[in-house]
Amino acid sequence: MKRSGISLASISVKIPLMILFVVIVMVSLSILFTSYLSFDHFKHRLEEESKVILTTLESVLSSLLREGAMEEIRSLIESTGALSSLETIRLYDSSYKIIASNNSDEAGGVKEEEIVKEIIEEGSPGVKNIDYRKNIYVFSQPIKTESDVDAVLFLSMDLYHERKFLSSFRSSVILEHLILFLVLAIILIMYNHRVVSVPLRVLMKATDEISRGNYQFRVKMTRTDEFGKFSNLFNRMLEEITEKNHKLKNYSQQLVKEVNERTRSLEEAKERLEEAYEELKAQQEQLLLSQKMEAVGKLAGGIAHDFNNMLTVIMGHSEVLLLSLTDGSLKSSVEEILNAVKRASSLTRQLLAFSRRQILQPKILNLNELIREMEKMLKHLIREDIELEIIFDPELGNIKVDEGQIQQVILNLVVNAKDAISEKGKITVKTQNIYLDEEFSYTHYNAVPGNYVLLTVRDTGTGMDRDTLSHIFEPFFTTKELGKGTGLGLATVYGIVKQSNGYIFCESEPGKGTAFKIYLPIIYEDIEKGEKLGEPSKSLRGTETVLVKKVREVLDGV
Repeated sequence: MKRSGISLASISVKIPLMILFVVIVMVSLSILFTSYLSFDHFKHRLEEESKVILTTLESVLSSLLREGAMEEIRSLIESTGALSSLETIRLYDSSYKIIASNNSDEAGGVKEEEIVKEIIEEGSPGVKNIDYRKNIYVFSQPIKTESDVDAVLFLSMDLYHERKFLSSFRSSVILEHLILFLVLAIILIMYNHRVVSVPLRVLMKATDEISRGNYQFRVKMTRTDEFGKFSNLFNRMLEEITEKNHKLKNYSQQLVKEVNERTRSLEEAKERLEEAYEELKAQQEQLLLSQKMEAVGKLAGGIAHDFNNMLTVIMGHSEVLLLSLTDGSLKSSVEEILNAVKRASSLTRQLLAFSRRQILQPKILNLNELIREMEKMLKHLIREDIELEIIFDPELGNIKVDEGQIQQVILNLVVNAKDAISEKGKITVKTQNIYLDEEFSYTHYNAVPGNYVLLTVRDTGTGMDRDTLSHIFEPFFTTKELGKGTGLGLATVYGIVKQSNGYIFCESEPGKGTAFKIYLPIIYEDIEKGEKLGEPSKSLRGTETVLVKKVREVLDGV
């Protein structure tokens, strides 16, 4: 900005200085030319006057010289020399002798003058010379009687007064020109200020505003000259710049909007991709878990079946042996063998439940009624510092399951929840109707869309990490201390739920507790009449005959 101001000041100063310089040169030339003309005019006038005097004197002196009238000649010379403009007038003969002079002392003497000598030798009339240093103007005229030069008339004029007049005249001319110069300079400077400086300042202000980014500024100049045309072009340029800036701003905003939209779309696509990846990963994990559980279940089922056959043989022989013994010490040992066989048989039943090879007796029941009957027993299972909350869905649908097995599932989950709570906590058992859509089916492997009863057992315990979650349904896997758990509780739950055509999932984070969610398909049938919950069906009742028959088969085999 400062540089622009300096440039403007330089232009505003340079133009008047250039005007002054031109005016000074013009005035100086005018003074010189006027002085030259005045001096030339003055010189011409002197020459004319001298010619008149010399011509008049020549004709008179020629006659007087022929007549030899020397006295008349001297008298004429003296009377002529009395003129104020004449300083000296002499009449020379051919030998440079002064015949007559206005100065009587010079008469009869000899005084050589260069101009007189030239006239006598050359015989050319009208020869003149100007002595500026002495302010003397000299004229010489030859006087001839016949063909030879008999005398030379020498005339010198004092130019002092004329020079003084010329000096005064020159001063007046200079003064007039100075006044004219001042007037002209003032006019030109004012004209320059109005025509050049003011428009320049307006344009410089416009450029200054533009350099600050103010493209709304307009040059207000109502002129028809070049500055007016330039201001119109300047304003048009500003309008085009403003329009282009507006378009550029719109383009940039549109570009930013498109970039934001595409970025948002990319972020959404990234989120969907991440969700799909997580879902795929979860499905892969569930598939691997399902395949692993299926393989482990087959293995456990086969082992349990063979192991159960061997236990049956051991149990049969032990019972026969117990009936035949009378010794008390051996009898107690055989009873210990039978107790161990029963405990082992219980483990095989759990393995068979996990492998889904046990025989279930499903029936239609309402989970709310089943949990109400178990509520007192559940409260006795947990500690006093643990709160048990049961939430029922009053519109809960019916399910078709083995009542005893579902009771075992609930008991196992509540016991697990109790063991996960180290201090004061809360266990929540909740039932509700839920619809599983295709999205749920997509994110949970093998889940079939439809209406289900959801049983949730949630605790506020320590929770589990991701690695532990991937193993909780495996047989013999436990996080409890050695001797405090077989690791078959959740495996049994998993097998019962799968055999009941349901699904079980676990949600847990370290420090945030655990929630087991069991989905059992809703059955749109009423509960069978004449049967009460908790009463075993007739098909499950047995008699001693079966046991005796089994024992006899064993004995026959032995």
